[in-house]
Amino acid sequence: MDELVFIKWGGSLITNKNQAETPNIDTIVSLASQFLQIVQKYPNTKFVLGHGSGSFGHFVANKYQTRQGVSSLTEWNGFWQVWKAARALNQIVLSALNELNIPHIAIPASATFMADNKSPISFFDEPFRNALQHGILPVIYGDVVFDRTLGGTILSTEDLFLQLARSLRPNKILLAGLTDAIFYDFPKNKQRIPIITPHNFKEIEHFIGASNSIDVTGGMISKVKRMLEVIEEQPQLQVTIFSGMHPDAMQTVLQGDDIGTSLRQE
Repeated sequence: MDELVFIKWGGSLITNKNQAETPNIDTIVSLASQFLQIVQKYPNTKFVLGHGSGSFGHFVANKYQTRQGVSSLTEWNGFWQVWKAARALNQIVLSALNELNIPHIAIPASATFMADNKSPISFFDEPFRNALQHGILPVIYGDVVFDRTLGGTILSTEDLFLQLARSLRPNKILLAGLTDAIFYDFPKNKQRIPIITPHNFKEIEHFIGASNSIDVTGGMISKVKRMLEVIEEQPQLQVTIFSGMHPDAMQTVLQGDDIGTSLRQE
């Protein structure tokens, strides 16, 4: 059976999260180039690519508090504004993939996922399965979705990966961000936390820092909790949180080198 890997390019990596709608174009182009090298090196591995919304989605989402729910006319206008901003960043990412002729297709969560009280509860997985079957890279990103209780909300890429993993059962999940790992001494970032498991999480939870910038979906602690939730359901899964700023970082993680912070069952 082919190996399946989910990769996320974090919003802090591909945008300047402290300045609204500011993409890091050079970083996006570099990541796309590195991804092409990975695809060529691992021809029997299939990938799902996700990315955060960074300073595109989070600024406008914070203004309208879209994550918390949508009911008024003003809030529904904000819902649309967040959708528009997230889609704009997605188009920039897709353009970088286009330049390298990487076969891909965007599958937006707003059209395929349903939430209830900020958690994904269902989604239409056939587009993902068909894309993977035919050698096309599915691309997904943090997005607005309709919510049965709240009207509308926002799901992060990790929220989407949680639901996707239940259906597609990946072997690995790679979360590329701006910092090298999760650290005991955030934000000094000198003492790396090498491994997080469901068993030691409570002991180190208070060390896991919040985001330095606007992050309406909960920052690093939320990412870790979502990934541990997947790991408890799928004990064989390996998740790595690492910096995507280093050349060939994704390939380094795929080949098993000890970088970043590893999330696993034991």
